[in-house]
Amino acid sequence: MAVGVARSKSLRNQLETRWSELNTDFTRWEPHFRQLRDYVQPRRGRFSLGERRETEFVSNKIIDAEARRALRTLESGLMAGMTSPSRPWFRLGLRDSQDADANNTRLWLHTVEGRMYEVLRVSNIYNVLPMAYRELGLFGSDAMLLLPDFDTVVHGFPFTMGEYRIASDPKGRIDTVYRRINKTVKFLVETFGKSVSKQVQTAFDNGNLAMKHPIFHAIEPNINRRLNSPAPQDRPFASVYWDAQDADDKLLEVAGYVNNPLVASRWEVLPDEDYGFSPAMDALGDAKQLQSQHFFKAEGIQKQVRPPMVAPVSLRNAGDRPNTSPSGVTFLDTASMQKGGFRSAFDVKPDIQGLLLDINQTQERIRSSFFADLFLLTAMSDRRQVTATEIAERHEEKLLMLGPVLERLQNELLQRVIELVFTYMQEAQLIPEAPEDMVGSPLRVEYISTLAQAQKAVGVASIERTVGFAGTLAQLGFPEALDKINADQAVDEFAAMVGPAPTTVRSDEEVAQIRADRQEQERMQQLIEAAPAMTGAAKVAADIADRGQAGQAEAAAI
Repeated sequence: MAVGVARSKSLRNQLETRWSELNTDFTRWEPHFRQLRDYVQPRRGRFSLGERRETEFVSNKIIDAEARRALRTLESGLMAGMTSPSRPWFRLGLRDSQDADANNTRLWLHTVEGRMYEVLRVSNIYNVLPMAYRELGLFGSDAMLLLPDFDTVVHGFPFTMGEYRIASDPKGRIDTVYRRINKTVKFLVETFGKSVSKQVQTAFDNGNLAMKHPIFHAIEPNINRRLNSPAPQDRPFASVYWDAQDADDKLLEVAGYVNNPLVASRWEVLPDEDYGFSPAMDALGDAKQLQSQHFFKAEGIQKQVRPPMVAPVSLRNAGDRPNTSPSGVTFLDTASMQKGGFRSAFDVKPDIQGLLLDINQTQERIRSSFFADLFLLTAMSDRRQVTATEIAERHEEKLLMLGPVLERLQNELLQRVIELVFTYMQEAQLIPEAPEDMVGSPLRVEYISTLAQAQKAVGVASIERTVGFAGTLAQLGFPEALDKINADQAVDEFAAMVGPAPTTVRSDEEVAQIRADRQEQERMQQLIEAAPAMTGAAKVAADIADRGQAGQAEAAAI
């Protein structure tokens, strides 16, 4: 984007051309996205400006909302398992683990973590993340903006599928977003002032403040910026607003960001693709089938309760219509009675139990597609006598299927959130000055959420089994087996996997000092305990010496 060197008109043409290119790629996905919305979650997705549809809040295509409930379980499970507000879910460290062992370094990292958690708590990040998880589970892609905020340091602006188009860099990371959004006349005038179009200004002057007006917003790398320019439009990432309905071809705002505020993630993605695949895409066929199954079941029950009937031609007249109400009586002549009278056209005996079994199987497949059987593992089990070990093993087995997704979300979503929060806190001077030995050392983020620790449970169990096996050998008469266990390293590895607060595990220097002090105390105690014996031995030696001298004196006298 040639921001800062191109005229407004040429820049506007470039922006609209770029939007058309991105929109062409999006049109390949749009029909699929619309079906996901209609059959799973009608309240998400905006595929046209000012869209008002019958399915905006309730879809007439959904009879059984099992897919929606499973999506809600996935959203809640990811929120509680990855970014729960009630417990720590990430920990700061240094890429060089030896540098991170210093006491002042660990205390600084712990202090910064506490301040970051407080910023996350007072901002709307914990309200935005569930929306991101829902978009990922439904459409496979999510995008939001995280911008600095004077009151809460950071504020998130979530998007929904259909209102934005995205593009990735050569490494497959999403770095470009174009949005088509509706804003009120009041918002446009207060935000852009005299740059608004004549149409918007006229609406504002007439008092139509709540009227919606479409605008476009683009954020992408500013590849043609002037490197030495301090102007906002020459920052590394360009931000441009424009009104496509403005006949003057002018721009509402040309600005930029030092750090890209875009946070975009995908559930699963193929190479050279910008949009991702979702669990809802796997469940879409079952979700459609489930609606048909309920329709056929209802139709079968209805035909059984109120079956289609046949009647004599004589009852066709309005006055002789049959009485089908309970206990009703329909009068027939003898000839009509002999022909069969008023009766059901055929016997309808649907296999209701078979239909219910088929429906239950379809619902189970939907829940499995959304990993609801993982997050509700214990609640959905039909067994009452199940051991904790069996639950843990089954939980680890389920996590194997979710593991790659967790890694991607940590890299594309959570890493970006943490980086931007840290950057905005630095700009607000909320990060304390780092110790001198940390200057120039890159930070590292380690995830210690419930799901992250569950992934590490295999390593924790291996440490426990190894130490337990060595202890068993020692009890059986082989104490030398304990010599193979490096206790300090085992504790460090265990703590790294479990993720306690850094103040709970002492550094190697502290442990060395404690052990030296303990050895000195033990030595002094041994000296104190040995003092009476040494005093007695000295007294005996003195007595022997005195007796020896007395004997020598007697011998000399003789």
